[in-house]
Amino acid sequence: MKDFLGQELEVGDHIASIESDNESPTLSVVTGFTPKKVRLRPIHDEEATGLRFPTQVFKIDATEMFAKLLYTAEDKIGQELEVGDYVFASDGSYIDPVLYTITELLPFKVRVKRLDNEHDCRNTRYNNDVLKVDPHFVTIHALKKTY
Repeated sequence: MKDFLGQELEVGDHIASIESDNESPTLSVVTGFTPKKVRLRPIHDEEATGLRFPTQVFKIDATEMFAKLLYTAEDKIGQELEVGDYVFASDGSYIDPVLYTITELLPFKVRVKRLDNEHDCRNTRYNNDVLKVDPHFVTIHALKKTY
Protein backbone atom coordinates (compact mmCIF):
# COMPACT_ATOMS: atom_id res chain seq x y z
CA MET A 1 0.00 0.00 0.00
CA LYS A 2 1.36 3.44 -0.90
CA ASP A 3 0.91 6.81 0.83
CA PHE A 4 -0.07 10.22 -0.56
CA LEU A 5 3.43 10.68 -2.02
CA GLY A 6 3.69 7.15 -3.45
CA GLN A 7 5.97 5.81 -0.70
CA GLU A 8 5.46 2.17 0.28
CA LEU A 9 3.91 1.81 3.77
CA GLU A 10 4.77 -0.92 6.29
CA VAL A 11 3.67 -1.74 9.84
CA GLY A 12 5.72 0.40 12.24
CA ASP A 13 6.16 3.33 9.84
CA HIS A 14 5.56 6.81 11.23
CA ILE A 15 3.04 8.84 9.27
CA ALA A 16 1.35 12.23 9.30
CA SER A 17 -2.37 12.67 8.68
CA ILE A 18 -5.03 15.29 9.31
CA GLU A 19 -7.39 14.99 12.29
CA SER A 20 -10.95 15.23 11.06
CA ASP A 21 -12.28 16.98 14.17
CA ASN A 22 -9.93 19.97 14.20
CA GLU A 23 -8.04 19.79 10.90
CA SER A 24 -4.70 19.60 12.73
CA PRO A 25 -1.83 17.39 11.60
CA THR A 26 -1.38 14.27 13.71
CA LEU A 27 1.63 11.99 13.93
CA SER A 28 0.83 8.29 14.04
CA VAL A 29 2.31 4.81 13.72
CA VAL A 30 1.04 2.29 11.17
CA THR A 31 -0.33 -0.71 13.09
CA GLY A 32 -1.86 -2.68 10.22
CA PHE A 33 -3.90 -2.62 7.06
CA THR A 34 -7.40 -3.41 5.86
CA PRO A 35 -8.01 -4.14 2.19
CA LYS A 36 -8.50 -0.40 1.52
CA LYS A 37 -7.23 1.53 4.56
CA VAL A 38 -4.27 2.02 6.88
CA ARG A 39 -4.72 1.23 10.58
CA LEU A 40 -2.96 3.76 12.77
CA ARG A 41 -2.33 4.80 16.36
CA PRO A 42 -1.57 8.44 17.20
CA ILE A 43 1.82 8.64 18.94
CA HIS A 44 0.37 10.87 21.70
CA ASP A 45 -2.35 8.34 22.67
CA GLU A 46 -1.44 4.69 23.32
CA GLU A 47 -5.10 3.56 23.34
CA ALA A 48 -6.57 5.41 20.36
CA THR A 49 -6.76 3.85 16.93
CA GLY A 50 -7.93 5.04 13.57
CA LEU A 51 -8.30 4.25 9.90
CA ARG A 52 -7.28 6.41 6.95
CA PHE A 53 -7.14 5.86 3.23
CA PRO A 54 -3.50 5.61 2.14
CA THR A 55 -3.94 8.79 0.09
CA GLN A 56 -4.73 10.64 3.37
CA VAL A 57 -1.35 9.91 5.01
CA PHE A 58 2.31 10.32 4.22
CA LYS A 59 5.35 8.56 5.62
CA ILE A 60 7.80 10.71 7.59
CA ASP A 61 11.33 10.27 8.94
CA ALA A 62 10.80 9.17 12.55
CA THR A 63 14.38 9.88 13.65
CA GLU A 64 14.21 13.51 12.61
CA MET A 65 10.67 13.91 13.98
CA PHE A 66 11.49 12.52 17.45
CA ALA A 67 14.72 14.52 17.70
CA LYS A 68 12.75 17.70 17.08
CA LEU A 69 9.97 16.74 19.50
CA LEU A 70 12.34 15.75 22.29
CA TYR A 71 14.44 18.87 22.09
CA THR A 72 11.72 21.49 21.57
CA ALA A 73 9.28 20.86 24.42
CA GLU A 74 7.27 24.00 25.11
CA ASP A 75 4.44 24.79 27.50
CA LYS A 76 1.04 26.33 26.68
CA ILE A 77 2.51 29.80 26.08
CA GLY A 78 5.70 28.73 24.29
CA GLN A 79 8.16 28.67 27.19
CA GLU A 80 10.85 26.02 26.72
CA LEU A 81 10.54 23.10 29.15
CA GLU A 82 13.39 21.09 30.66
CA VAL A 83 13.73 18.28 33.18
CA GLY A 84 13.63 19.80 36.67
CA ASP A 85 11.37 22.73 35.73
CA TYR A 86 8.33 23.48 37.86
CA VAL A 87 4.97 23.52 36.10
CA PHE A 88 1.39 24.39 37.03
CA ALA A 89 -1.39 22.06 35.77
CA SER A 90 -4.63 20.36 36.67
CA ASP A 91 -4.53 17.40 39.04
CA GLY A 92 -6.15 15.31 36.30
CA SER A 93 -9.41 14.73 38.13
CA TYR A 94 -11.04 18.14 37.86
CA ILE A 95 -9.76 21.70 37.71
CA ASP A 96 -7.79 21.79 40.96
CA PRO A 97 -4.37 23.38 40.34
CA VAL A 98 -1.24 21.46 41.30
CA LEU A 99 2.47 22.19 41.18
CA TYR A 100 4.63 19.53 39.54
CA THR A 101 8.27 19.08 38.67
CA ILE A 102 9.19 17.67 35.26
CA THR A 103 11.02 14.34 35.49
CA GLU A 104 11.18 13.38 31.81
CA LEU A 105 10.48 14.84 28.37
CA LEU A 106 8.39 12.69 26.03
CA PRO A 107 7.03 13.35 22.54
CA PHE A 108 4.18 15.86 23.05
CA LYS A 109 4.15 15.17 26.81
CA VAL A 110 6.12 15.65 30.00
CA ARG A 111 6.33 13.17 32.84
CA VAL A 112 5.67 15.02 36.09
CA LYS A 113 5.76 14.42 39.85
CA ARG A 114 3.55 16.30 42.28
CA LEU A 115 5.45 18.51 44.70
CA ASP A 116 2.99 17.99 47.56
CA ASN A 117 2.88 14.19 47.41
CA GLU A 118 6.03 12.13 47.77
CA HIS A 119 4.08 8.93 46.99
CA ASP A 120 2.71 10.30 43.72
CA CYS A 121 3.23 7.99 40.80
CA ARG A 122 4.78 9.79 37.90
CA ASN A 123 1.99 11.09 35.70
CA THR A 124 2.18 12.49 32.20
CA ARG A 125 0.69 15.74 30.95
CA TYR A 126 0.54 17.14 27.44
CA ASN A 127 3.02 19.98 26.94
CA ASN A 128 0.21 22.37 26.07
CA ASP A 129 -1.62 21.53 29.33
CA VAL A 130 1.13 22.89 31.60
CA LEU A 131 2.56 26.31 32.39
CA LYS A 132 6.15 26.76 33.49
CA VAL A 133 6.47 28.43 36.90
CA ASP A 134 9.37 30.50 38.18
CA PRO A 135 11.21 28.55 40.95
CA HIS A 136 11.05 31.62 43.23
CA PHE A 137 7.24 31.45 43.25
CA VAL A 138 7.41 27.74 44.11
CA THR A 139 9.66 28.52 47.10
CA ILE A 140 7.34 31.29 48.30
CA HIS A 141 4.33 28.97 47.93
CA ALA A 142 6.09 26.24 49.94
CA LEU A 143 7.00 28.71 52.71
CA LYS A 144 3.42 29.99 52.93
CA LYS A 145 2.11 26.43 53.29
CA THR A 146 4.63 25.73 56.06
CA TYR A 147 3.64 28.66 58.27
